[in-house]
Amino acid sequence: MNKRQVLINAALAATQVCVVGGSLFFLYHYLVRAIGIEKVGIWAIVLASTSVGRVANLGFAGSVVKFVAKYAAQGEHDSVSKILQTTLITIATVVGLALFLLYPAAVAVLPKLVESWAVDDALSLLPWALLSVWLSSVGGVLNAGLDGYQRVDLRSILVSARSVLYVLLCVFFVSRHGLIGLAYAHVLQHIIIATVAWPVLRRFVSLPLLPRVWSRRFFREMLSYGANFQVITVASMIFDPLTKAFMSYFGGLASVGYYEMASRLVMQVRDIIVTANQALVPTIADLVERAPDYVRRVYSNSYQVAFVVALPVFTLLTTLLPPISEVWIGRYEPQFVAFASLLAAGWFLNTLTNPAYFTYLGEGRLRWVTTSHVLIAVANAALGWVLGTTIGGIGVAIGWTLALVAGSLVSPIAYHLETGYSWRALVQGGDVRLAIASAAAVAFAVLVYTVDVPADMALKTVIVSVGFVVAVFGGLREHPTRIRLQSWIARYVLAYRAR
Repeated sequence: MNKRQVLINAALAATQVCVVGGSLFFLYHYLVRAIGIEKVGIWAIVLASTSVGRVANLGFAGSVVKFVAKYAAQGEHDSVSKILQTTLITIATVVGLALFLLYPAAVAVLPKLVESWAVDDALSLLPWALLSVWLSSVGGVLNAGLDGYQRVDLRSILVSARSVLYVLLCVFFVSRHGLIGLAYAHVLQHIIIATVAWPVLRRFVSLPLLPRVWSRRFFREMLSYGANFQVITVASMIFDPLTKAFMSYFGGLASVGYYEMASRLVMQVRDIIVTANQALVPTIADLVERAPDYVRRVYSNSYQVAFVVALPVFTLLTTLLPPISEVWIGRYEPQFVAFASLLAAGWFLNTLTNPAYFTYLGEGRLRWVTTSHVLIAVANAALGWVLGTTIGGIGVAIGWTLALVAGSLVSPIAYHLETGYSWRALVQGGDVRLAIASAAAVAFAVLVYTVDVPADMALKTVIVSVGFVVAVFGGLREHPTRIRLQSWIARYVLAYRAR
């Protein structure tokens, strides 16, 4: 992939984050007022409980990026076509059957996860949620195909379009049908985007109008690679449903709604960094075939960029949570702020481990990635139950955060032990200064928001923002990675303009 395409990919990935973030902000702002936070919680519980059906994808969805990148690098586009068709047919069939079998189990379990007044609403949403999971599983293969061809730009355009479309559909259907309208919109957006994504993918590889080739050879090859992915998928599918089930049981549907909003907010911010890091999988898969000596350099550079971007971004998010709550929810909501603060801390540390995680994926070595997910799942179940029983909904959030951090550390620790790569090689001059500056910005924000002074939230937000700029930009001023990034971007923007 040429450097111009790298720049385009990065720009459109950043645009995607902004578009999706703006769409989610508007959507939840609208939903809280249109149907109420408890009904937002009902939808979150139903969608989370049905998402366990994705475990039936046999790990194929995660394998597509690796194998498309591998065979595309070798120029075997006919193999790529067979891989995509085999995956689509397999996932459509197996996930569809699994969801069909899941339906009666979900009917039995849902009444135990929601309050009695919400049971009818939850059961009416169930068939639509199952259909949505099936459609998103199929659509995920198409996005993975584009990632395998390292066309993050096109994937970003599709994801951005889907987000805007979803908001428009939600406003249209929810205003007419209430909560069930949310389900209608969710299903329809997946149908429309999948219909568009298939012909986009056909620009790069010869594909029939509908998938019809199923290859036993590639099924076996991907199943062998996907065995670890299957464990990862099973563990990952447990995270969200179990956390929200605990949250509903120990905190109620309103807590689920606030947790859902906090999680969406933090995950969207996290995507600023992770979207770029995901490109490591096809890049490293390509390097393993062409230039394996460069893998370590890519890992190191990726970590250094992740640190310099993630720390200021998560710091800014944390300092702005109170005003975000007032604008998004309509008031300062302590539960939302507490959940979002915990999730921001956990996902920040997770983000720093992503370069090792994605390097393992790109190299096709999944042992420690699998261990990481299993540890998170087990620790989340144990800590969520113990802390939820002890201190309620906030305990569930604390348990999830601790589990996330503990499990996420597995991949980088294992990578450095296996390769002998020094931890010091990741640390640069300026890292400590930036960390202290970020901590000072958060402490200053807490002081401004908690001290009783004659100032409204708008004025406090301005003061906190100025404090953030002074502290964090001061910490970034002499940072070597910031200087390299700025120089690199400026050089390629000028080169692009000169064309």
